[in-house]
Amino acid sequence: MKQADSFRIAAVEASSVFLDSEASGEKACRLIHEAAAEGARLVESARGSA
Repeated sequence: MKQADSFRIAAVEASSVFLDSEASGEKACRLIHEAAAEGARLVESARGSA
């Protein structure tokens, strides 16, 4: 039997920047980049978070 490939996932739960959608987007991008730098190939965020 062939072994399935494995990969790392990351779950991000972070608040948005109050009343600042641009800063919230930048925060989300930063968190995604940080997770990817740690080896995550999939990043999931809870609804309503950055």
